[in-house]
Amino acid sequence: MPEQAIASGKTNLTHASIGNFRWSALTTASTSGAQFVISIILMRILEPKDFGVVAYAMVFVMLTSRITEFGIAPAIVQAKDLNRHHLRVGFTLTVFLAATCYLGLFMVAPHVASGIRMRVLRVAGLSLVISSVGLVATSTLQRQLRFKDLFYIVFLSSVVGYGLVSVTLALLGYGPWSLVLGNIAQLILRNAACYVASPHSIVPSMRREEVRELLTYGFGMSLGTLANIVAKNGHIFVVGRVLGDALLGVYQRAYTLVLFSIGVYSRASIAVLFPTLARVQTDRDRLRRGYITSVSLTSFVLFPIMTWVAVCAPEIVIGLLTRKWEAMIPLIRVFCLLGVFASIYPMGDALGRACGRVYIKSMIHVVYAITSIGLCYVAAFHGVLIVAGAMVVSVIITYSLMGILVTRILDISFFDFMGAQLPGICSSVVIFGICYPATWLGRSVGIPEIGLLVIQALTAIASLAVALLCLPEALVRVPRKIFREHLRPRVLRGLARPVLGRMNS
Repeated sequence: MPEQAIASGKTNLTHASIGNFRWSALTTASTSGAQFVISIILMRILEPKDFGVVAYAMVFVMLTSRITEFGIAPAIVQAKDLNRHHLRVGFTLTVFLAATCYLGLFMVAPHVASGIRMRVLRVAGLSLVISSVGLVATSTLQRQLRFKDLFYIVFLSSVVGYGLVSVTLALLGYGPWSLVLGNIAQLILRNAACYVASPHSIVPSMRREEVRELLTYGFGMSLGTLANIVAKNGHIFVVGRVLGDALLGVYQRAYTLVLFSIGVYSRASIAVLFPTLARVQTDRDRLRRGYITSVSLTSFVLFPIMTWVAVCAPEIVIGLLTRKWEAMIPLIRVFCLLGVFASIYPMGDALGRACGRVYIKSMIHVVYAITSIGLCYVAAFHGVLIVAGAMVVSVIITYSLMGILVTRILDISFFDFMGAQLPGICSSVVIFGICYPATWLGRSVGIPEIGLLVIQALTAIASLAVALLCLPEALVRVPRKIFREHLRPRVLRGLARPVLGRMNS
């Protein structure tokens, strides 16, 4: 079993993590890639205000969803000794909390929204109950490291559920309802499939010992997650209340576009990193190596992407989304700076969860929530671009606090923490040094936006290869080692297979 392999002291942590990461990354990349394409189609059909209406409603749904989960999902993943009673108790708690919270949200809706915002909020809130049914099954799949099963479930539910339903309804003129109903269809398919793949008893149970174990860990997790959700969605609420649906649609789409690549990578890596580190939480050396490796690889991949997006923002917006979204361009560039710091601190969050430091980690998220909402509220009266800048400041504060937590858990210096991100800094310099002149030249000769975007993408891939292969070993040691030991052999085998096939025929 994969879980036994990870638990075994004979198993190489890096090799096991990368093996599971491939399926997790494939799941996240393919699903997010499909959703990205679907979002581009929807943005070309719908208006910014349609996205603004749904974004405002989803602030309350996302906030309430963390209350319904109450940290039970990561508690199941992290538990050292999991039995069937834990699963029954977890299912009972999540369904009960979800039904209760939806009833509360339905009643509160007229007091926080009106008109179409209120109606969208009440329908979107149904996702709370739907998600609760499959929460325990999804958690057990993650605990067992069955990322291959999760890949098929998540990808197909996204394409069939969200894609088919949302695009069809958008073409039929349903506006914001196409986004809401597409999301509900996706959740129904996903949670039903997860339960079929990992069935468990749904007989209600509230055994005292299991309730205590799940809620003790879950409360700390829920506090931190709730604060993190408030921080990540509080600025959306502020913009919606102060600046209206149209500007909120532009702001939220810019924020989502920039954090798309971070979300793709982070969900895939943390889905593997958290259960893996949880299994070696008592082995300080393996814990340190696993974390440093993850941060180095993350920075090498995501820092250059943020640099490339900032350089190519006009081509991305005008070429893919048309000029009705042109106001996104300066916002995207500000959010790219935010993305650099936002790509790293979730790794510290995963480390804190894996080592049981959930209350300290939660207090960091509380600080994040307070600073983000406070700064963004003041900034909202000075324009949407200033709000984006306020979010950057808030994320930098969170990044610094999470870095301090990491140094204490791993017994390393802050300099070591920063040094793990050196591959990303160096590769970003290479990307900018090559892509910016190519972009300037392409704009000067009048290459169309979509054509120039293709050139920019190819240039970025070549630049990253240059950084990986040509920079000094001391600057990119971890990414180069992973490439040599895990990626290059697969690439060579893939290239050799058709040649050998022809020779054998």
